[in-house]
Amino acid sequence: MAKRVQMRDWETPEALAILKNASALTVEQIATQIIGIRKETLYRWCVKSEAIGNALSWQIDEDTRRGVEAELRKNCFDRKMTVKKTKQVLDRSGNLFDLQETKEYVIPGDFRAQTYFLNNRAPGRWSAKPMAQEDGGGDTGSAFLPVPEVMAETEEDDG
Repeated sequence: MAKRVQMRDWETPEALAILKNASALTVEQIATQIIGIRKETLYRWCVKSEAIGNALSWQIDEDTRRGVEAELRKNCFDRKMTVKKTKQVLDRSGNLFDLQETKEYVIPGDFRAQTYFLNNRAPGRWSAKPMAQEDGGGDTGSAFLPVPEVMAETEEDDG
């Protein structure tokens, strides 16, 4: 019979060092692969034990960051959403039956998410800052434009 994993076994300095050094793993992977418990159990341990909570606090924040990044990436692209509705309809003979309608909608990518993503992930190629115009031809506003130096480099490469 296997020994049950105890929280106090993971409150030792050696065990806490293992938890702190598991930087490439998610909370679920730490729980299942390193400790041998469920993710929910590890979250309870973090609440009960300040030492375990402190050792994993950065990791929980990292999981949240990854989730937000994934949602941001999804919002950058068009998505399809299918909506199913069921109506009850009477036929000519008075019988009641269910009629199911299916509609598909396209949700366009969010320009703000695209702007944020490119501005932060490729700042050398994209900028949300207005460019100064030398000819005095007006304000560019909050245009999201490619950085001119990079454009010049790519034009030279093409020609």
